[in-house]
Amino acid sequence: MKVTFNPQMKLLWNWDRVNDWLKTGDNVPVLIEISPTNYCNAKCPWCFYGGTHSGDGINKDVMLRTLSDMASMGIKAISWTGGGEPTLHPNINEFNETAHKLGFSQGLFTNALSYEKNRINPEFYDWIRISLTEKFMDGIDRKLLKEYTSSKTPIGICLNVTEESYPKAYEYAKQAKELGVYYFQVRPALAKTYDKQKNLEIPYKLKELEDENFKIILSEYKFEDATKPRTYDTCYGHNFCPVIDFRGDVNVCMYKLGKEPYIFGNLNEHSFLDIWKSDKRKKIKACKLVDNDCQVCCKDHEINKLLYHIKHPDRESNIDFI
Repeated sequence: MKVTFNPQMKLLWNWDRVNDWLKTGDNVPVLIEISPTNYCNAKCPWCFYGGTHSGDGINKDVMLRTLSDMASMGIKAISWTGGGEPTLHPNINEFNETAHKLGFSQGLFTNALSYEKNRINPEFYDWIRISLTEKFMDGIDRKLLKEYTSSKTPIGICLNVTEESYPKAYEYAKQAKELGVYYFQVRPALAKTYDKQKNLEIPYKLKELEDENFKIILSEYKFEDATKPRTYDTCYGHNFCPVIDFRGDVNVCMYKLGKEPYIFGNLNEHSFLDIWKSDKRKKIKACKLVDNDCQVCCKDHEINKLLYHIKHPDRESNIDFI
């Protein structure tokens, strides 16, 4: 069992898609992030989507049709994520089972507060990551969590650390170990822009809790990059990892949901394949899609850094001395 957080390395493992993009300007995505519902029961104070949650969810038939469409294109993986809490969609288990039968690798981001209401089958997932909240630590059904940690699926807990939660990180990690999860991840809760980001030290002390069955994952690149301006002026990541939201919109990224010109099309009106090949998407792709309103250290940040250097090599940087 191994969990790796290295977006650039993973992109290079999909070099055929990168090569298609370099040669033709287009490619089939590797991963789709899907936010099937806009409802959440956590109310985390640092949440990007706070104040925008509703009870909306993607249409069942539209989602099932889209999964088949994605499989026919050769898309490899799905992350079920937020927006809202994905396990609160009434058809999430049917979506997971269908995606599993179609051969997708699947991951789940969850706050783990809705397990009793809508219990999921962990065997459908390659990994499950629980976003830590105090509500989760106080109210977790340990018997139910044991059911998931007993599966073959790696279960992890992620702390989006703030100034307030930083002093509690070590204790949270100890509790996570006692709960029997495979790893405990720490990354900074992100501000909207890098100049407003709190400069927190990487909590290396947590590493002393590691053993053969429990890993501490410190997202060092996020701690380091969150307080720095971007080194690229164009977003390329959406070519490899676009987003489907609860409205059925196919989006550039998770941080621009519902905003033009970041919407390629809507699945209630067109198939995913038609949207991917559409003139509208071609026009959007031609834009740089990076502005002052972009989220610092976003999902595509690491692969954007790599793709920008590949697309715009600095010939004066002794590039042959690897």
